[in-house]
Amino acid sequence: DGADDLRGATLATPQLGNTQDVALRTWLADHGLESSPTGAGDVDIVPTDNARTLQLFAAGALDGAWLPEPWASRLVLEAGASVLVDEAELWPDGEYPTTLLVVRTEYLEDHPDAVAALVAGHAASVDWIGTHPDEVPELVNARLRADAGAPLPDAVLDRALAHVDPTVDPFAATLRVLQRR
Repeated sequence: DGADDLRGATLATPQLGNTQDVALRTWLADHGLESSPTGAGDVDIVPTDNARTLQLFAAGALDGAWLPEPWASRLVLEAGASVLVDEAELWPDGEYPTTLLVVRTEYLEDHPDAVAALVAGHAASVDWIGTHPDEVPELVNARLRADAGAPLPDAVLDRALAHVDPTVDPFAATLRVLQRR
């Protein structure tokens, strides 16, 4: 299954304890490989900023990474990575949350109008994305150009957008699985 090929490898995740880090550690454990936050174990997992991960992988200093989009697409298309595991294949119907909108109960009780506006804004954004798919890449790249100084190459953006499905559905049934991990 390829998992045993990772014995002795150095892999990156964006941050210790984040979604990708937990998913990688769980997948490794499910395949009989040990990892540790201190670097001990069968596989060394190094929390690394996504941009640095791309540089280190391209330079041969990392053997792989478990990353969110568009960084996974950048490794594949810009650094020659091969996909060993597509996390969507690990979930029923390929659906799982990567980001959830949450607020503390106290904040919700103190600011119900602000929370309602935030949820409505999120829903409107998701709806707009669904009804304007041809405009999304240009809008995303315009924002990246303004905020980061450079857009993503079209091929990277197209691949990344094909791997995400914006929705207001939190996939509540998956939360119990995520909590156990």
